[in-house]
Amino acid sequence: MQEKGCFIIKKIILGLFSLIFAAAPAFANQNLNVKIDFEQISFENGQAYVDDIGNVMLPIRGISEYMGYTVAWNDEDKSIIINKDETNIIISTNDTVCSVNGSAFNIDVPVANIDGRTYMEYVDLISLMDGYMAQYVPEEGVVNVFQGDEYTVTAEGVLNWRGDILSFEELEQRGLPEQYIESLKAEMEELQNNQ
Repeated sequence: MQEKGCFIIKKIILGLFSLIFAAAPAFANQNLNVKIDFEQISFENGQAYVDDIGNVMLPIRGISEYMGYTVAWNDEDKSIIINKDETNIIISTNDTVCSVNGSAFNIDVPVANIDGRTYMEYVDLISLMDGYMAQYVPEEGVVNVFQGDEYTVTAEGVLNWRGDILSFEELEQRGLPEQYIESLKAEMEELQNNQ
């Protein structure tokens, strides 16, 4: 009987440790650095973080406003409305479909709402912003957001802005979207075929 009691106590203790360690990743990388056009920025409310399953999450309002968009909250349907010039973005907090100028755009990770602040997976959010790209560099704990294209495709390979040839594996490790990498491969093959 006493052995059974000890077993139950050990099981409870192990269960508590499991819960603590399972939750730890969500807080361990909470404060990621964000650079927009290579300038480090900070946000008054809410910081970029890695969630407990490895998604890199950015504060929607902070990023959008820094990039010159206006942000409004629609309490009726719990959506976020982002505008700049001719671009109108509607992000639903209850669905994985957004709207960009009336066209549907699927997102991979649902919007997170923490203490009244909304967060979106970095590739999904930046993909909505016209002319911007993003990459996550885990070893530096930084998300780089930049205008235009950091990479130049040649028949010999993909060059970064320093002129170094990068492998497609390196581009994957930098967190570039799969579709973007595939487009770089196709462009390189076309250049090689035209030589």
